[in-house]
Amino acid sequence: MFVRAIVILCLLCFGVNGVTSTSDNNGKVSRQTMLQNALQSVVSISAYGEYTSPFMNDPFWQFFLSGRQSARTRACGSGFIFDANGYVATCWHVVENAKKIYVTLGDGRRFNAVIVRKDKALDLAVLKLCINDSEQHEHAKNRSAQLHALHFSARNILIGENVYAMGNSFGVGQTVTTGIVSATFRSFGGHLVHQTDAAINPGNSGGPIIDEDGCVVGMANSIASKTGGFHGVGFFIPVESLRCFVDFAINDIIPPILPFRTQTAEPSIVDALNDALFNEHNVSVVEALHGKHVIEGCVIVTSVNKSLKELREGDIILFINKIPVTSGAMCEFIAKTSCNKENNTYLVTYIRQDDLHTVKTCVVDAVIQTKKDIQNTTLTGKHALHGVVVTETALDDGELGVTVVEAPRGVDMVNEGDIIIRINEYPIKCLADVQEALRKTNQRGFSIVIKRGSMFIQQQLLR
Repeated sequence: MFVRAIVILCLLCFGVNGVTSTSDNNGKVSRQTMLQNALQSVVSISAYGEYTSPFMNDPFWQFFLSGRQSARTRACGSGFIFDANGYVATCWHVVENAKKIYVTLGDGRRFNAVIVRKDKALDLAVLKLCINDSEQHEHAKNRSAQLHALHFSARNILIGENVYAMGNSFGVGQTVTTGIVSATFRSFGGHLVHQTDAAINPGNSGGPIIDEDGCVVGMANSIASKTGGFHGVGFFIPVESLRCFVDFAINDIIPPILPFRTQTAEPSIVDALNDALFNEHNVSVVEALHGKHVIEGCVIVTSVNKSLKELREGDIILFINKIPVTSGAMCEFIAKTSCNKENNTYLVTYIRQDDLHTVKTCVVDAVIQTKKDIQNTTLTGKHALHGVVVTETALDDGELGVTVVEAPRGVDMVNEGDIIIRINEYPIKCLADVQEALRKTNQRGFSIVIKRGSMFIQQQLLR
């Protein structure tokens, strides 16, 4: 009787298989333990800012909206600690217009945070926790407790893999959902993303997507929905983007850029290329296209740096560093995440329009920028560009120009990446030209000419 009681007690404590619930027979940590460990690195983010109506630049509306010039805004999202020194990764749109940021850990600790770097094109941002901040709260005595960091996966994720989405869904607290990888490297909302059916809801943005090993394979950033609710189509930023972006951010490195600009090719051009390349089942073409038997998309070169001799306008780019290039978003992704760090080059696979049957390759040098090259200036004043951040950059023709770095919410005349060509009757070649043109702007109207991709756009604001 005594022996039977001992046996029953052992079974209750250690399980019928003779192992604890925290690991399997191979010593691998159980899913429950892995998720509990990962949740220690997941944070909730509250970003406070101010929204100013674009009408407030107009004296007419200033008169009627006196005393109501701006409204306080709050954005809620998620993020995760990737470095135990207090670095947090999240989405750009979570902290887009933030003036004050609070980060709350799963154990209740709350920190102020500052933005180290953000990138609208990648929808990524890196925050730094103000660990030594003197602000008091209920867990102040535990502020110096160790921070737990998640690790980035070093492998390529595959369709069908199980993944887990973590974040502060609907603001109810830390939540875990599960699903599979439905598709990889899709262009959605202007970003390059993977697709999953793991539930991603409002508040999940910036939260990690992890694999069965507890490593980060991406970051939740958007869903496809007709109602605003989740319908099984969620998207997350690939770990390749994350890994490079945070490395550049914490080491204060400016990401390299491509020495040419492109636009996404129309479907008719893609169909013509497939007919020209694969109608004779040419084995050499398939080899040149890295085993691909069909082209799903491509981009067309619209302009090149003067120093670049290998490519010219009109060339059709199919691959960069053996990665299929199907859109302009893909070019942005490759430029910032796949540059050869040993010699700062890209391997480009392309076709020239006058010879659609021949696949060519060339090596092009990345454009390396330093902090001296990028000095951002925020435009202020009673004009339509108030709050726009601009910088002087070298354009494709080698000349100096002014590029929009960031356009605040409410400013619709320019977007990030636009090149300012003219303000009213004044041509723009440098930052001083912009400031002088805005100084001379009168109250009767405002006109601006910008270059967006390969298009020139003129906009007017009449008063």
